[in-house]
Amino acid sequence: MARVNRLIRATAKHQDGGFDIDDALFLDADFSILGAPAEIYDGYVLAIRKEYRFVPKAVFSSGRAEFLRNALEQDRIFHTDYFEHKYGRPARENMKRELTSIE
Repeated sequence: MARVNRLIRATAKHQDGGFDIDDALFLDADFSILGAPAEIYDGYVLAIRKEYRFVPKAVFSSGRAEFLRNALEQDRIFHTDYFEHKYGRPARENMKRELTSIE
């Protein structure tokens, strides 16, 4: 239970994870939605906004933009080579498109 708890908590700060292969694969699977086809990614973005509907739009947009900028500044989106090669480029395209729509 402690291991699962640590893995789940690691999703709060993806870039701080990846200490072992289980951790890296778990975090990459969680982030794989970022590299989904645009229409699926857009649905994910709408679901996130719905989940945080209690947050004022300006505050939500500011926080989301910060997350996107920070993720895009990283050399890699994913911890493992497999996920980076498969989803890295489409993830960056999706996040850039979303960031443009926020700004």
